[in-house]
Amino acid sequence: MVFDRRGRLPASSALVQSAREVPVLVVTAPGGGAVLAEHGVEVLETASPAEALAELGRREVSSLLVEGGAGLAGALLADGLVDRLAVFTAPIVLGGGPGLVDGWAAAHLDQAVRAASVTAREVGPDTLLVAELRET
Repeated sequence: MVFDRRGRLPASSALVQSAREVPVLVVTAPGGGAVLAEHGVEVLETASPAEALAELGRREVSSLLVEGGAGLAGALLADGLVDRLAVFTAPIVLGGGPGLVDGWAAAHLDQAVRAASVTAREVGPDTLLVAELRET
C-alpha cells in the first residue's frame, strides 16, 4: 500500500510493474491514479487519510504500519488517527530538512499530542523511542 496524494508513483517502478502478480493499493487524491490502474494497481481515491483508513477498516484491516514522510505523519496526527508513534533518533545532526511532522502544529500547549507512555531502547548507535498515544 502506498499513500501518494499526488499520484507520483512512476508506472515504470518495480512496485507498479509487479502489481498484476503482487497486489498493490495506492491511496491518492481524486483524479490521481488513472495511469496506475492501467497497470493493475488498485487505486483508492480519497479526499483525506481518514477516509482511506475508514475504507481499510471496511476491508477488515485492523492494524497498519505507516512508514511515511512528515506530511503524511502530520495529516494522521491532525486527524487523531495515530495510536503509536515510533521514532528512530541518530547521534548526528543534519538540520535543514523537514521535521518529524509537517502541516500540523498545536497552537497551544494544551492542544499538543501527549503520549500515554514512552519507552526507549538502543538499536545499534541509534535510539528507538516508542510513544503510545492511547491508553492500552
